[in-house]
Amino acid sequence: MSDFIHIKSGHCASILWADDEIDLLRPHIIFLEAKGYRVTPVASGTDAMKHIASNTTGYDIVFLDENMPGLSGLDTLDRIKDIAPLTPVVLITKNDDEHIMDLAVGSRIADYLIKPVNPSQILLSLKKVLHCRRLICENDSRRCRERYLDMNTAIDCAATIGDWHEIYRRLTHDSISLSRTQSDTAAINDSLIETAEDAFFRYVRNNYMSWIRLRETADHPVMSPDILDRNVLPLIRSGKRPVMMLIDNLTLGQWIIARPVFAEAFRITSEEIYTAILPTSTQYCRNAILSGMMPDDIHRRFPQLWIDEHSPDGKNRNEETLLHNWAEKHGFQKNRISYRITTDTASLQSLSQSFRDSGAADDLLTVIIVNFSDMLSHAVARTPMLRELATSDSALRTILLSWLRHSPLQKLLRHIAEAGRPLIVTTDHGSIRVSDPVRTCAGEDATDALRYKFGKNISAASRSVFMIRRPEEAGLPATSISTSCIIAGRREFLLYPNNFSHYARTFNGSYQHGGISMQEMLLPLTTLTPKIND
Repeated sequence: MSDFIHIKSGHCASILWADDEIDLLRPHIIFLEAKGYRVTPVASGTDAMKHIASNTTGYDIVFLDENMPGLSGLDTLDRIKDIAPLTPVVLITKNDDEHIMDLAVGSRIADYLIKPVNPSQILLSLKKVLHCRRLICENDSRRCRERYLDMNTAIDCAATIGDWHEIYRRLTHDSISLSRTQSDTAAINDSLIETAEDAFFRYVRNNYMSWIRLRETADHPVMSPDILDRNVLPLIRSGKRPVMMLIDNLTLGQWIIARPVFAEAFRITSEEIYTAILPTSTQYCRNAILSGMMPDDIHRRFPQLWIDEHSPDGKNRNEETLLHNWAEKHGFQKNRISYRITTDTASLQSLSQSFRDSGAADDLLTVIIVNFSDMLSHAVARTPMLRELATSDSALRTILLSWLRHSPLQKLLRHIAEAGRPLIVTTDHGSIRVSDPVRTCAGEDATDALRYKFGKNISAASRSVFMIRRPEEAGLPATSISTSCIIAGRREFLLYPNNFSHYARTFNGSYQHGGISMQEMLLPLTTLTPKIND
């Protein structure tokens, strides 16, 4: 096997090395040339600039002595960045003064070495700067092959919801890592995710109804109606006045990349995954979270607060009332339980200013709904240009992270932390990029959602559909005794025969929710403490 190192096909890396004692470095140059590098030695910064200006193909990397007579290393570095800003520069110096290091790093150097250097140090620097991505990809490929069998075994043996939490967490972290390196092994991880989604759908279909029957016992997962009692109530009773921020339609992967934004003002004290109820849509999940009840319980106990699927009214218009009912049930005055919903920059700014001015001082609990992620997901389905940008989960995460870093949310988080209030971050459901249209038949009363449908005589031509013949047994309201519900799994979306091809084209590649997938059901639930309390 050739010992030559290439940074791209047919191209050996070319090095410009500037040092006023270049003759003493001849052994190093011979060593690098034996490894397949082409080295151009020069004895001054002036000569280095002449070579850079005259070399039409450019250099792949420049090694630059910091302490040269005439044009110094730092001066040469500034000029290189003016005419060849993308060329990586490694600064080599006898000076370990921190001020020099700060100047060099501030000038965007690729690496920093202190003399005397040996050939192995130079080779390691080259590998870090020029070959890092290739080496990472090769390592990812090896690790991915090793983990493929391990993850397949874990998927085959998954017997509890805790097993699925761990599988999804590992696959999500791998997906984020591989998307950053643009490794070809991402395809292997994507294949694992699809295998896992198939198995997860079967697991949920086989176990969901028993979870609902066992909700009053310890033998069920933490689900949407459990969050207030389990995670919020203890903080209120201990006098800590928590803030619960519910970011609508947030997947675990999106939370992982958003976490550093929250970590600027908070430290994480607990981080877990909970399981959303079905259907994984705002109407059912968010009402369940804020009431502490299953949808059918809301419908029976407070029929005036449950809005039917066919109603033109907003399905979550009674969230604040449901939250206040929960508070009064536990002996809290409802005027000390605050509900805020933000839908745009102006509402976030207003809320941020409110926390800056008072920290919402009278609140025992403040619930904040942040709708941007859900709005983004729906916009992908409606806007061709945005769909071109959000062609993958990774791309959608990037858009969300950009918004987080440039929106007033950062100021709001800082003001919450300055008020000394703990923060619980969660979501009501996630979403998944759909790709497989399924022909669905039903009566005239059937609903329109793409990942689930209620109606009479409803059926779908797919094995990846969960049929709930008696919705009340799944904790869901039924408009009549003959109403049933179907919920799509994997990446399928449910369409009626009328204009089937048109809608299949329209929604293919869009992000939808309401169905059964790890991305929609397995959700982040994180408690954070202000760093100001440390």
